Amino acid sequence: GTIPSSVGLANDLVYLSISNQESISGTIPESLYNLRELQSLFISNNAVTGTLSNRIGEIDQLEELSIYGNDFTGTLPATLGT
Repeated sequence: GTIPSSVGLANDLVYLSISNQESISGTIPESLYNLRELQSLFISNNAVTGTLSNRIGEIDQLEELSIYGNDFTGTLPATLGT
């Protein structure tokens, strides 16, 4: 399956872990970057593809990010960690 775009509707979500779910594929939905309260995001060891959007920097509260073990392309956004 894929990460549903409805994940972006969980406005108060602070922790999201969908690691080690080899059946998770596709790209990260743009709506995920609307989760402004998100502090921890774990999407490691899946089959997620595409790039990590510059919008990741818009998640001001993000302290922990784990994305290894996927099929991402490109470079890490400059907005990450700012």
